[in-house]
Order: sequence, then C-alpha cells, then structure tokens
Amino acid sequence: MSKRKRLKHGTVVKAKTSVSISPAPWNGDHGTGTPAANVGTVVREVLTDDGRNPNRMAQRVRVNVIDTLTSLTLRQVQAAKEIQNAYGKVESLSSGGPLKEQVQSSPKPDAVISAQVDAQSRLARAMKAVLRSERQIVEHICWHNERPQTLTRTERRRWLARFQQSMDRVADHLRY
Repeated sequence: MSKRKRLKHGTVVKAKTSVSISPAPWNGDHGTGTPAANVGTVVREVLTDDGRNPNRMAQRVRVNVIDTLTSLTLRQVQAAKEIQNAYGKVESLSSGGPLKEQVQSSPKPDAVISAQVDAQSRLARAMKAVLRSERQIVEHICWHNERPQTLTRTERRRWLARFQQSMDRVADHLRY
C-alpha cells in the first residue's frame, strides 16, 4: 500500500513519516529553533580547559559581522568594535536597565544622566571621523550587526572599500 490515504471526501493525506531516534549532535539548550531565532547565529561546541567536550555540549552564539570581514586590518577591526561597543552602551543605558539598581541605591539621580551623557559622548567621539556619505554603511554594519548583502544595490557597489576607508579614519581619530 502507498504512503497516502484517501479520505471519504476525496482529500489525499500523506502518512506520517518515520522519526529518527538517533541522538542529537549536541546537548544543551539552543533556543527555539525558529528561523527568526536562528538568523545570524551558529552553534559552537563548549570545550573544557584541556580542549575536550565529553558531554557533547554546545551553545548558540550570535555571529558578529565585523569578525566575518576577513579583509579588515587590526586597526579597522578595533575601530569598528569601538563604534559597536559605544552604540551598545548607549542602547543599554537608554532603557535604564543597568541604571535601575544605581538609581535605587544612589540618592542622586544625576548619576543616571551622567552615565547616559558619557555613553553618548563615547559614541559621538567614535563616529566623529565617519563621513556623512559613509555613515549609513557604518551604522548598518557596526550598529545593527547586519550583513553587507542586505544593503541596497547602490550601497553595495563599493561598500567594502568605503567601510575600510571609514574605519581607517576612525582608527586615526581614536589613535589606534
């Protein structure tokens, strides 16, 4: 008999397929497994100090786009990561997450404003050397951690050369 069943009203339904009972390649929690949760992530094995993985443990980690750009020099990578870290600090302080504990234990709410101003100043200092024409590419890669393939066609033409020039300017400005 075939693997299809015909119901009374004529609809054809496929029979259930077999399920594999072989062990999964990795143990551990790897998230929901939905396509949206898996975008931009990889599963890496967790190694012990001596380089072994006896329990086949792995973890899902987000891929940093800056690390995937192999043609960048060390100065350019440092400049790009400084912009990325400065933007991340601004974003984390804008919602007040790490500052909530400081505000509750500190009698001066000016400490919150001071931390936010420091983070904004750090980002402004890092982005000062970026030209207006290259700002969109830098924001796309460093701020949003998006791959260059998602840029528009006109931005993608010479994006790598423009990004490298921009990161050289930032590295010079930050004295790396």
